[in-house]
This record gives sequence, structure tokens and C-alpha cells, in this order.
Amino acid sequence: MVYALYTLKEKYRDMDIYIWNINRDSMGVFMRAALRKISIRGFVTDREEYAGNWYMNRPIEFLPRILKDENSIIIVGDDVPAEFVKMFPKKMIYWSDEQEINSGLYQRRNVIYGIGKGADQLCTALDDKKINIELFCVSECKYPNAYHGKEVLRISDMYAWGGGIT
Repeated sequence: MVYALYTLKEKYRDMDIYIWNINRDSMGVFMRAALRKISIRGFVTDREEYAGNWYMNRPIEFLPRILKDENSIIIVGDDVPAEFVKMFPKKMIYWSDEQEINSGLYQRRNVIYGIGKGADQLCTALDDKKINIELFCVSECKYPNAYHGKEVLRISDMYAWGGGIT
């Protein structure tokens, strides 16, 4: 299973999460949230004529209704002007500003695919957060048996290793 390194902060997990607008940028925010298994309640627009319709299999809500809902938050893409977001300081958050290390990684047996510069950067990030790396895997066996002090397996050997790989 693939897990994201960063995800939406815990403080928002029990809220009704909406995404601002119905356009290509909001579709990108939706896809990043879906990859992280974040439940998106719907989309929000300031154009009343779209309210009640559906987008990406989610309802479109009119902004004034969501502003009254104390248990909701609206995620906006980085392309949304700061002047607009500042008009709703307790309701709108930038996706990129509200990320934290995925807490699910603390309970998992983490395997990094590949060894090299990207793996080094990932190791540093995980080590800084005290997240355990179980091992590394590669597609070819020409690599060393250990990397950063952890075992290196070929991808073809991962099923024999087990470890909850799905």
C-alpha cells in the first residue's frame, strides 16, 4: 500500500471538509486529498446557480451556507488570492499550509522503494520525525544488501518477506 508522507493536519480530520470552487485547480486539490484518503464532503462556490449540482461525485454548496456551519472547513488551492482567503480567516485554509507528517506512518512497517538521492532525502525526513524504516526494495539485485543500515530486497522478494504488503 502506498501512503503519503504529508497529509492534512489532525485538527481538521473530524470536520466536514470542502474544496473551494469547481474548476481545474479544485480538481487538483480533490485528487491530492483523495490520494491521502481524506474524505471530501463537497465543493463550495460563490455562484448560487451551481449550488445543488454535483462535481466529482460530490455536492456543490453555496458559500453562505457553509460559512454558517461551524464544523466545516474549506480547503483552497495555492492559486486562490490571499486577499480572498483573508476575508474568511476561520473558514478557509490553504492546502499547502495545513499539511503535517502522516501520523499513520508511525504504526506501519515502512518500506522505501529505491535507493539513491531521493531515498536519502526521505530517510532524513522520516528520521527527523522518528518514523521507522523497515527496509528498502529495488527492482534489480545489483544493489548492496544494506542501505542506511536497513536490509535491501528485490521487489520480487517482497511477497516472501510479507510485512503486510498489499
